Formats: sequence, C-alpha cells, structure tokens
Amino acid sequence: MNLLHNTTRRAFLGILGCFGAGVYVAKPVKAKPAVLLDLDGYKLPSEMKPPGYFIRWGTWGKKLQYYKPGGEPKWVLLGECSDDHLRAILATQYQVSEELRGYIRGILEWRKERNITVSETKILK
Repeated sequence: MNLLHNTTRRAFLGILGCFGAGVYVAKPVKAKPAVLLDLDGYKLPSEMKPPGYFIRWGTWGKKLQYYKPGGEPKWVLLGECSDDHLRAILATQYQVSEELRGYIRGILEWRKERNITVSETKILK
C-alpha cells in the first residue's frame, strides 16, 4: 500500500537525500509517450486499443463475490470488463470522474463500431 502520495514521497526522499540518509534523491521525470505497451509479455501497438483500455479498475464483483472484510478488490483493465460491467459502472458508480466515464463510453462505442461483445470480465492475476 502506498502510504505517501507521489509528490509527498518525492519531497520526503529529497529531504532524506539532503541529510545523507540515502544516496537516492527523487527527481520528477517527464514521461515519454509509449509507442508499444507491454502487458504480460504481449506487445501491442497502442493505437490498436481505445483510450482508457489499460486503466486498472478495482471490482468487488457481482453480488460482492470478491469481497472480504479488510481485503482488496480484484483488479481488472477497463478494456477487459464485460459490456454489462462497464454499463453498471456508469449506472451505479456516481463518484467516478467525467474523464473516466468518457473512457468507459469510448470503450463501449469502440466495441459497438467493431461488433465486439465482451460477456465476461477478465480478472488480472
């Protein structure tokens, strides 16, 4: 579990480096756009999937089948959620940002344009 937010963590590690507590000094790094995505050894050109496909989403499952007190949800990729799961997220998860809702709608539209139907959500291992 990440206890410190990234910005806080960078500042904390930078302070530790000033006091000689470690040789590592965190510096912000500008991310470069990825041409290829590596997912479990498969390399896919990023233009093959819709935006938001590789966003991780935590799910407790239908009827809370993955729920355990004190446990963590099961993790899935938005693009590998079933059509019904994506529609359920839009209908029931009111806290989800408009940006994420746009990604979900985009994935559903992308599937519809290509006549793709996903009937089961694939859980990440």
